[in-house]
Amino acid sequence: MRIRRTKDQWQALFSEQKKSGKTIACFCQEKEIQTKKFYRKKKELNDTSSFVKIPVNSLRAQAIKIKIGDVTIETEPGFNEKELQTVIRIVLEALNA
Repeated sequence: MRIRRTKDQWQALFSEQKKSGKTIACFCQEKEIQTKKFYRKKKELNDTSSFVKIPVNSLRAQAIKIKIGDVTIETEPGFNEKELQTVIRIVLEALNA
């Protein structure tokens, strides 16, 4: 049977899972929720899409500073775009954990 949940219900589940100390897989199994759906909804509802797309080519020649919450990321001129993307993804995952 398919259960439709509101945004508030999903947020409550995310909070409950975090407080439980259980892995997402274990929590989902107990709640009879598909693990991939839990991850998808968590990403969807926690998406802070207030990003502004900036052409990286125009930035590579200069040092930049990016603040995400309490975290500051600074680059040197000529930075590696893929490495910066990886660092930003890791920071966002850690902040949303």
